[in-house]
Amino acid sequence: MTIIPYTRSLTIRNLESLPRGTGCRYLEVIDGLYGEYVAVAWRRSPPQDLPRTRKLIEFWSIEICRVPPAN
Repeated sequence: MTIIPYTRSLTIRNLESLPRGTGCRYLEVIDGLYGEYVAVAWRRSPPQDLPRTRKLIEFWSIEICRVPPAN
């Protein structure tokens, strides 16, 4: 199973067709053309039986959670 930490440089397609606000931490994706990822489903935890063709993008990385200092 491959878990990729989210960065803003990732190109993820098909996100608009998935539900929002589900409280999930992982996005299940497949490889698309030209290095893009295609979103398949949101996951709350990594599934045990994930096919080899699928990867997970973890949306709980330091880059997302970093809070700017208060002035």
